Amino acid sequence: MIRRPPRSTPLYSSAASDVYKRQAQIITGIATLGVAVFLASQLLLQHRDSQKDITMRIQSRLDTYRSAMGKDRELSDLFIRGQVDYQSLDQKEKQQFFWLATGMMTSWMNMGEYEDSIGYDMDELYYGLFSQKGTREFFSEARNAFPQEFQNKIDALIDRISSEGEKGVLPDLFDGVEVNEEEK
Repeated sequence: MIRRPPRSTPLYSSAASDVYKRQAQIITGIATLGVAVFLASQLLLQHRDSQKDITMRIQSRLDTYRSAMGKDRELSDLFIRGQVDYQSLDQKEKQQFFWLATGMMTSWMNMGEYEDSIGYDMDELYYGLFSQKGTREFFSEARNAFPQEFQNKIDALIDRISSEGEKGVLPDLFDGVEVNEEEK
């Protein structure tokens, strides 16, 4: 009877085969790593592009508010009166001020997430806005329209303003713009 070795016994060619297998695994690993690095770089570029797009959309939204106030003297006056003394507005004016101020604050709040990429100092922007008594009065009534994190941030800012005193300056939206006497 002829004895054969068990099937699990390696053949002479299996050593070379193992070397080829290891080389194939190394090459596959390197290729996989290269693809992963490439995909990660593409995701980073896509993320940056989406941040720019969001920033541009927020800017466009704010430009809409600025343009509306720049074209409509009554709206501009309402906004300034609301910032100075919100309680002096009648109910209809309060409602208009609510939508205008809430829209602007929401845009600024969204912009705050991208503060580094847009170049605004949001704390200074909020400080200028909330240093006005009327804006603080408005916020005390409308605070629930905003997320808790934003409420906390504004509460801290209002505390700071209270301790430092009111220093805010209202911009003249029509400074340097010719307005026909008929439009006034």
